[in-house]
Amino acid sequence: MIFTRGISPSKFSLASRFITSRFSPNNCLFLHSLRPYQSLRLNSSSAAAVRRRTARKPVISTLDPKQLKPSDYVDISEYLEYSIRSTTEDPNSAARTSDCITYYKHKGVEHPFPQHSAGYFYFHRPPDLPPMSGALRFRCVPVNDPGAFDSEESSDLLRPDSLPWEVPLSTLSNARPLLRDLLLRDGLVTADEVEESMRRFPFTQSRRSDFIFRHDQMFSIPFECMHIVTLVNDPHQFRFRSAVFGERRLVAQAAGSVRRPPVFPYSGRALVRFELMKLPRYSEARVVLRVVKMVVPPTLLIPDYDGYLPAPREGKLITRPHQGTGKHVAAWSRALGSPLGRFLRGMYRKERSRKDDTADDESESESDSDSDSESGSDSDSE
Repeated sequence: MIFTRGISPSKFSLASRFITSRFSPNNCLFLHSLRPYQSLRLNSSSAAAVRRRTARKPVISTLDPKQLKPSDYVDISEYLEYSIRSTTEDPNSAARTSDCITYYKHKGVEHPFPQHSAGYFYFHRPPDLPPMSGALRFRCVPVNDPGAFDSEESSDLLRPDSLPWEVPLSTLSNARPLLRDLLLRDGLVTADEVEESMRRFPFTQSRRSDFIFRHDQMFSIPFECMHIVTLVNDPHQFRFRSAVFGERRLVAQAAGSVRRPPVFPYSGRALVRFELMKLPRYSEARVVLRVVKMVVPPTLLIPDYDGYLPAPREGKLITRPHQGTGKHVAAWSRALGSPLGRFLRGMYRKERSRKDDTADDESESESDSDSDSESGSDSDSE
């Protein structure tokens, strides 16, 4: 039982807002008719949830997926904020610290980790991408067995937009000292990589932006607001501010010639990616945006909207009104000579070069293997 006697109405209002922001309806915490000087009771299910959240959490020994132990298995289901406990010294040391992580925040509201989120934290580092692409991920494994990490029943925890949940290296380096030191201790990153990520991606920037490390990498984009993504092509980066689902016609009608933020007629979310495509109206290829997957279908936010800005459709290019008329629409595009086009073209060239180098290495390896095989055969024949 929690008592509120002696709390002024203003302080009680602040306290109640804090409590309601920390507990979801699933936690069975009821504040519907709570007033000052009134007590609050928790039912048995919420009490059990509180006991589970206050229970001592396991100590993580490593983030290396090849070195996991059964003691690294954790259940983070329904936590709004989970504290990772570990030691950054000798794995057998008693000195322990913690870092807090959250699941997903949308429009200022934190969402808890979904149910059945039990498994292992680990550091994911794509072999064909630069070190800056590394990130903390969570592998959902149905049983406490590190050997089942790569089984068919196991999978990475996903965000509501269907992309893997992860904490990028820039955030780990800037604001998660325990996890950063754990990565350094186990040799998963180098001190130079940590220093570079802190310098290139300040914490305030990394919190507000998704990172793109391949020219065709999918990213999540909302329909009802501006969105920022950061394209990375070592050692350069480019911030793309997206307002492709906003229109200024309504702003112009309401405010004359005053330039204001665009109006967004739809809500929803989709996974999109950049593509290079030849369009009928242009002699050279252009940068376009394709809706790969519709995560939340578009919903109108403006009553009796005339459809001036077409609603996005899965599998189709994003289109916009052409030259100020709503009767003719064309694919949203940017020239290869634009800042975005030049940067994406640079990413594409580096990816091709990286693939060619990999193919050459594999070819040389096969050639060496064939030579060894032939000399061995000659030796046997003698």
